[in-house]
Amino acid sequence: MNTDYFTYSILCYKHSITLGESLNVAILFYFPEVKQFIFANGDSTRAKAIYPDFNTPSYNAFFKAIDIKLKKHVDLFSGQLSGNDFANYIHNNILAEDAAGLIFCEPVTVKNVFRDIDTAINEYSKLLLPGINVEKPNIEKHNDSYIINTFTNYILQQNIDLEDKFIKDEIIKTKHFNIKFDLSWHNSTQNYIKPISFDFLNESFIQTKAATFYGYISDLQSVNKSSKLSFDFLIGKPQKSSLLPAYENALDFLDSAKGQKRLIIEDQIDEYSQEVISNLILN
Repeated sequence: MNTDYFTYSILCYKHSITLGESLNVAILFYFPEVKQFIFANGDSTRAKAIYPDFNTPSYNAFFKAIDIKLKKHVDLFSGQLSGNDFANYIHNNILAEDAAGLIFCEPVTVKNVFRDIDTAINEYSKLLLPGINVEKPNIEKHNDSYIINTFTNYILQQNIDLEDKFIKDEIIKTKHFNIKFDLSWHNSTQNYIKPISFDFLNESFIQTKAATFYGYISDLQSVNKSSKLSFDFLIGKPQKSSLLPAYENALDFLDSAKGQKRLIIEDQIDEYSQEVISNLILN
C-alpha cells in the first residue's frame, strides 16, 4: 500500500457570475513520489445538459491546452509541494484565474491510501466528478526520452544560452560495442550523459536492461585508461511500486561494475543539473 501524500485541485466551470454556482469538470493531481502532474477530465455531457448554450469547442480547446502544458512541465519542486506552490504554479503556467469560466479551486493535500496512482485517480474522479465520463489520463512513462528531456529542459529553463555547450548523440567505440551518448560536455574532463530508465511493468525487463548496461559500463574502461572521461548515467525508477525491489537490485548491480561512471537517480537530476550548469558557466 502506498503511504505517500499527493495534492489535487478541482477545476470548476462557472457558467454565470450572476448564478454563483459551479460545476466540477476536472481534477489536476500532483504525485511527488514520481514528480508528475496528471490531469483527469470528463466529457461535456453533464455541462451541456445543465447549460444548453455551453461552448463545447472552447471547453475542449482549454483542456487540450492544459494537457500540452503539463507534458512540457519540468519538476522544479523539491519534496512535498505546498498549497501555495501548487496554486502559483497553476496560475503562472497552466490556467490564469477565471479563464472562460474555468477556475481551479484551493489545492488539497491528502494521504494516498491506494495501492497505486491509477487507483487513486480513479477513486477521486468517481468521488469528485459524479455523473461524468472521465477520460482515463495518460500517465507518461518515465522512459529514456523522458529522463533526458527532464535534464535538458531543466538546464535550458535556467539558462538557454547553455544549449550550445552540449554535443548531441556522440558515439563511443569500445572494444566490443558502439555506445551512443545523448549528450556530452567538457570541463577538465569530457563528460558523457546517457539515460537508463527502468520504468517497466515487468521485472525481467529491468534485469535485462541492467545486464546490458553492466556490460557497457565494464567495456567503457577500454577507452578510459587515463580517466579523462566521465560517464554519467541518469537513472529512471519504475512507477509501479511492486518493482522497486527489482530496481534497487539493478542499481546495486550497476554500481558494482568497474569503470569511471556516475549513477544519478531520478530524484537527484535537479541537483546534478545545477552542478552541470555551474561547471558550464565557468568554462
